[in-house]
Amino acid sequence: MNGDLLKLAAKNFEPLLNKKITIELGRKGQKTVLDILFSKDHFFHLAGLHKLNDIHFSHKKSSLVFDDILDDRINSDLLESSLYYDKKGVRSRLEILSYLYDGFTKPNLVVRKAKNFPIKGSQLRWSYLVEFYIDDIRLGDFFIDNYRSGHSNEFIGVSIFEKSEKDYTVNQTKFTILSIYETDIVSGNVGSLSTVVGDEKLTSREDRIGPFFMYVQCDEDTLLKVDKVSKTEAQTFDVFDQLISRFKFRV
Repeated sequence: MNGDLLKLAAKNFEPLLNKKITIELGRKGQKTVLDILFSKDHFFHLAGLHKLNDIHFSHKKSSLVFDDILDDRINSDLLESSLYYDKKGVRSRLEILSYLYDGFTKPNLVVRKAKNFPIKGSQLRWSYLVEFYIDDIRLGDFFIDNYRSGHSNEFIGVSIFEKSEKDYTVNQTKFTILSIYETDIVSGNVGSLSTVVGDEKLTSREDRIGPFFMYVQCDEDTLLKVDKVSKTEAQTFDVFDQLISRFKFRV
């Protein structure tokens, strides 16, 4: 990864500041909507900068630290001078943050709801886990929790790191993703990031039938049962085929 990693992560995170990312989920015929919000303060925490106890930042407000990063007053050289930079996984967090916005557009995005707590060896509290590919091999885990505003469907990021041997996905509830879109908080404009069914991206025409698949996809293996059709029933189907053949269907 070329250039200053800290600034790259901040630059790639910046477009999220004025946006709300909405993920529509489906499971067992029920629809769940997650609205994810972002701020400069969130970057400071997600990047793990609060873990660098031997680094003194000139500002007490983490939002101002974010501005200093973009203005080149703080760079990776300062962070790398810390004894905790690699020990606390700050370098890895910055790499994941660099891919976060792009991760929402990937068709292999996976969302799980926290079902089993606590995770052994972890004090992290979260409501949903958004898992996305950083590249062809590595996975990023983005954890979100309810926003303190009290709105049940509003969430903020509480942690992010590369998936490791400590697997937070085990026995957690997996959802089918129906659609993902972004809303510009200032203008109110809405744009689609990705419309998916399971792990498959839909075309602009197919996305109209996305909700239908919510009822036929699930995590469990389902086998279709085929019974022998009697001659009388077969005739009935022939008549039905004749009827529908008179119509032309367009998608």
